[in-house]
Amino acid sequence: MFAKLAVFLLPAFVAGQAYGPPPGPAAPSTTSAAAAVIPSAPANSGNQININVGAGGAFIYSPANISAPVGSLVTFYFPGDIPHSVSQSTFANPCTYLAADPNNASAPVGFDSGLVTASTFTINVTDENPIWFHCRQLTHCGSGMVGSINAPLNGTNTYANFLAAAVALGGNAPNVSLG
Repeated sequence: MFAKLAVFLLPAFVAGQAYGPPPGPAAPSTTSAAAAVIPSAPANSGNQININVGAGGAFIYSPANISAPVGSLVTFYFPGDIPHSVSQSTFANPCTYLAADPNNASAPVGFDSGLVTASTFTINVTDENPIWFHCRQLTHCGSGMVGSINAPLNGTNTYANFLAAAVALGGNAPNVSLG
């Protein structure tokens, strides 16, 4: 009996697979949450410069070394699902956040995006001085996840030397928690 029923229903099942559902209005979607939009850096335009952070799961900024005129907005795009940061440092201490100096109230305090995914962070270039930055996620800076804006092309304070100093720290790069 079951064999006869299976033989009878098999052609209907195969036809449904080959031709899809019957015509008519589409069934409404039952999902309640939309997929997260993960930003990726668009092309640069005018005084807007865009940098991808950790794209493709790599511990890099892309591009890592840029020139930006005064007045430029530099936007960092975090397209991946691994938390990264853009944290300002100094050439002398590539993997150390540029914190307030209690002995010098006029000393600059660095920017920090926080450890984030699927978001953006923008800074305004206010002068021609080099800006040095790194990722403060564990092991990332010591793995070479550093970048610069307006680094000199020649001399001691170049991006290449900044990168080499970060990589030289390796696993000894500071572990800093910022609030």
